[in-house]
Amino acid sequence: SQFTPGYSLATNLVARGGGKLDVARSLVEKSFAMWEQQQNVDAISDAKDCKGSEDLEEIVRAIAHERFLDTLSDALQSLLARGQFDKPARQKSKVYGIIDVISNRKMLKKESKSYLGLSRILDLELNTLRYLEREAGAMNFSPDCDADDSDVLGDLFLEDEIDSLEHEIKTQKRRLQKSERDVNTHVFTNMAGYANTVLAGDGKEAKALQAALADARPGGVSHDPVSAEELTSYAKSATVVKRKKRKLANKGTGVEATTQSLLDSLNDVGSYEENTWQDMLALVNVL
Repeated sequence: SQFTPGYSLATNLVARGGGKLDVARSLVEKSFAMWEQQQNVDAISDAKDCKGSEDLEEIVRAIAHERFLDTLSDALQSLLARGQFDKPARQKSKVYGIIDVISNRKMLKKESKSYLGLSRILDLELNTLRYLEREAGAMNFSPDCDADDSDVLGDLFLEDEIDSLEHEIKTQKRRLQKSERDVNTHVFTNMAGYANTVLAGDGKEAKALQAALADARPGGVSHDPVSAEELTSYAKSATVVKRKKRKLANKGTGVEATTQSLLDSLNDVGSYEENTWQDMLALVNVL
């Protein structure tokens, strides 16, 4: 099932084509590898015609997101088995918590929404504090001029307002600290942290996770750290991907509706460089 051209075959094909490569190209295209690749191309093309290119890309992206989370879970379990996270003890419990959330889609959805909600609250608390501090700064500013008796009452009221505002600022800072604590201790923050730890490694777990991240991100970028917010979008995809795959399968496109096979088919189409034909060209150049 594998076709590899030799020197004698390359010579004969070039001679048969009168010095042109048309005959050689025709034969290479009939090889099993090329035929299998063309089947993949046709299947993807049919899927695009049936669902629309944008819909298909959305499904593939959702599958890639799910695959990243599952690969992260596998990597963490593998590292746990090797004692990677044994110390301190609470680190181990955090990792188990991440694995539990990823494995339970309902919990994954719930925690994802929880993180996004807490993040929005944190932004709100921070913006409120900035507003109060700006107000305090404006009140404390006064031009250099001589105050007369008519301003004394106004100054008293201003001092009361400043004291009240300072109290609000202190209260707001406590609220902000609580929001920061809630976000920093959230399971999705931990998930992003441990994902980046794995990605920064050089073992088999790191390579597998890097490959999964390249599939999940537009442009195949895998060297940038993942954020908790990015992982919430992956979680959203993972909770709806079964429905998306089922819709694709019901269309009868011929594309396998499983995570690995669909991704592999699309990756083959995108990265395959007609290796057999390149081998032939290399032989011709040598000749």
